[in-house]
Amino acid sequence: VDRTAPGERKSCTEKEYVCHTLVKSDKIGGVLICDDEYPQRVAYSFILKSLEDFTKRHPKSSWRGAPFPEVPNKTTIWEIKQQFDLFQDPRQADSITQIQGELDETKVILL
Repeated sequence: VDRTAPGERKSCTEKEYVCHTLVKSDKIGGVLICDDEYPQRVAYSFILKSLEDFTKRHPKSSWRGAPFPEVPNKTTIWEIKQQFDLFQDPRQADSITQIQGELDETKVILL
């Protein structure tokens, strides 16, 4: 995240894994490490959704002086788990990816 400027997205590959970073203009950032088959657009959607959820729950004044001092409560952990579960299947988490998958399946059937 340190090498990603505010408002930027970056991805780098290491063997079969890809590290996606996104830093919003307010200088809060997130990282997602996934395999190289996971769609880049969905990875950035996951990071952005996570950051938006975080900033709704925690005012900027509480995280500007990172590291984040608050220990997550059970509700926060449950919400994070639900989000991870949703994004495990890119087609379930992203409507464009779902439509693209359906088109690919249709092409196979037609051929």
